[in-house]
Amino acid sequence: MQAKRALVLVAVVIAAVAAYWYYSPYVAMHALQRAAQQRDAEAFNARVDYARLRASVKEQFAAALTEKMTNSGGFEALGAALGLALVNPMIDALVSPEAVMQAMQRGEFGLRSPQERPEPSQESTSGAEWTFERPSTDRIIAYRGDAGSDTSEAVGFVFERRGFADWKLTGLRIPRP
Repeated sequence: MQAKRALVLVAVVIAAVAAYWYYSPYVAMHALQRAAQQRDAEAFNARVDYARLRASVKEQFAAALTEKMTNSGGFEALGAALGLALVNPMIDALVSPEAVMQAMQRGEFGLRSPQERPEPSQESTSGAEWTFERPSTDRIIAYRGDAGSDTSEAVGFVFERRGFADWKLTGLRIPRP
């Protein structure tokens, strides 16, 4: 009888640990969202790998500008080449804790003037719908939008596992215009 109880207890503990391991990215996403809503920079920054995030955004901007240079000619290609030279300092300035927090609140990332950005209400950010894509056990991509909506138009927030159940925001998937 004692052996059965011990076996059941071990099975319950294993199931609980496995469930926590599997659902840990959703817990991390919720904690990051809550920190953004409360404007808790310390808690937010603890869950973001800014070096990898900047590298991700730089890579995407550089690829888009390189594609533009190869597919166009004349002044358009010259403009894209100049833009390519400015990508690194621009991204370093753009990917700041405040900008990433705002992106998390709004589900979008980009250059807008403060007049163009309405302040999100507590209701609109807390009730936001998120869809998730899980390409591997150590990576998850979160998109803000209704389930079943087209994620190709939405910003994807890329989370990667560090250790057993610690997740960090390491990249953004920015839709191409």
